[in-house]
Amino acid sequence: MERDADAKKRLLRESLQFREESIETLEQAMPYFFWNQGVRVHYLALIQAELARIEKNDTLRVKLLEDASESAKRCINLCLKDGTLGREQHAVLGGYYFDFGGILNRLYELTGTSELLARLVKVFEGAIKAYKKAGLASRVAEGHWQLARAQNKLQNYIGSAESFEAASESYEVTANKLLRLKSFYLEYARYMQAWSEIEKARHHHARQEHYQAMTCYEKVSVLHESLKSWKHFAPNYLAWVRLEQGEGLSRGDKTQEARQAFRKAAELFSEAKKTLQDKLETIENADEKNLTGKLIKASDTRKAYCLGRVLVEEGKILDRKGDCLASSKKYRLAANMFQEIAEVEPEQSRRELLPIIYLCQAWQKMMMAEARTSSKLYGEAAKLFNTAKKHTIDKQTSLLALANSSFCRALEAGTEFEITRSMAEYSTAKRHLEAASSFYLKSGFKSASEYARA
Repeated sequence: MERDADAKKRLLRESLQFREESIETLEQAMPYFFWNQGVRVHYLALIQAELARIEKNDTLRVKLLEDASESAKRCINLCLKDGTLGREQHAVLGGYYFDFGGILNRLYELTGTSELLARLVKVFEGAIKAYKKAGLASRVAEGHWQLARAQNKLQNYIGSAESFEAASESYEVTANKLLRLKSFYLEYARYMQAWSEIEKARHHHARQEHYQAMTCYEKVSVLHESLKSWKHFAPNYLAWVRLEQGEGLSRGDKTQEARQAFRKAAELFSEAKKTLQDKLETIENADEKNLTGKLIKASDTRKAYCLGRVLVEEGKILDRKGDCLASSKKYRLAANMFQEIAEVEPEQSRRELLPIIYLCQAWQKMMMAEARTSSKLYGEAAKLFNTAKKHTIDKQTSLLALANSSFCRALEAGTEFEITRSMAEYSTAKRHLEAASSFYLKSGFKSASEYARA
């Protein structure tokens, strides 16, 4: 097997040399035959990309892919330089754009360089334009599909949703043109609609608009139920409906209902995993099999997250009952669970989990401080709330963390005042209480603001 790889590399190196020589010869003999030059440079890019595929050294693989991307760019520029292109040429050009996109995708996976994603968006926009001029609606749909995936990586969820919607419309056009394949393309049209709703859900989730995200996931689940090829994904998105419901209820301080929703979501993720596992061995498409495998793995993580959220809600309930020690234990268990999830998640997901990890640790300290009347623990809780604030993106949670930090500082000073009767500690407590009240009010928690003032 290794000898075959070495032989393939040797043949590709020879092909690369011959291709470079043929390009140079053509440029000298026919300097204005730009299309022909572009075609030859395209094959050069493919050879470089294939060499990168079999190269084991990461540094050399990146260099080969960078060379391939430059060749692909040069190919397209030469083809466009040729002047007015016919439909057949635009069809070929669309394929060149797709190959260029594949090279950039591989380069991004290796390097994680974000600027490659912006280039990827431009490339697939070019592919869509070329295929439209070629009159190939199905290929236009595929272009929008790939564009949507690139926009998703940029976290441009609304742009991605719009691109998936455009892909759906193009598949519908194809279905009406190719009547014998109508049901096939209409299935893809509905699948693209489902992905459009997924991207909308992600947009709403990022903005803490959990009930809107919940509605989107409900549509996603219903759409997948109607799809023969992707029906097995429906239970996963039904679980997301309950997860988003739990987030919304928790944010609205409906603790008992939130606990029930998160518990139900955990059960649904378990059921979704079983459905996906049962289907996995029968899937032939490599991309779909890969997605199914990822969802199976993610089901355990999401179940664990939901169970962690159950612990958080139980911590709140116990706090309201005055059982501070039991509440502290729940928050500690939740923090540990979220930390375990963060250890196996990619960088972006880890960053998203940091606020809730620090908040749980802070609430654990605060509840323990309540139980022990410890100014030291109140101070530690205040620091953790402040750390959580630094890692929080949305304004409301940030203000709430700041309010809790100030409140803990007030309790720290107040506890010291009870011991020392120092008026300096009293003034400090009063100042922090006023700050806490203001931050609670700004974050939308009027009752907490009134409690702090009291």
